[in-house]
Amino acid sequence: MRIPADCLAFRHIDTRWPEFKNEPINIKLGVSLDGVNPFSMQPSKCSTWPVVIINYNIPPYLGIRKEYLMSSVLIPLKKQVKNSNVYLASLVDVLKSLWSGLDVIDSSRPIGKQSLRV
Repeated sequence: MRIPADCLAFRHIDTRWPEFKNEPINIKLGVSLDGVNPFSMQPSKCSTWPVVIINYNIPPYLGIRKEYLMSSVLIPLKKQVKNSNVYLASLVDVLKSLWSGLDVIDSSRPIGKQSLRV
């Protein structure tokens, strides 16, 4: 079994954007979508689809623990998801804004050097 951070897609990202890989504050994220039947009631017609973001910069045994999983969207439906793009559009917009960078203030840095773009 291999961890997703070692797959061909991540290697492609590392070769296409080498500066991303070399910057220690950048993180690799995975998005997972899976349907569950709430309350384990088999005759129920409702389902819930949690969308979870996984950090691949930490060891795999930590990445699957609940403390490190980030729940981003919860999709309640009465049937199976046919087009998940509709529900994930806002999440994709947020991730794109993170990719382009954010202006942040690091209070641990000396005064005058606290503002930076990440």
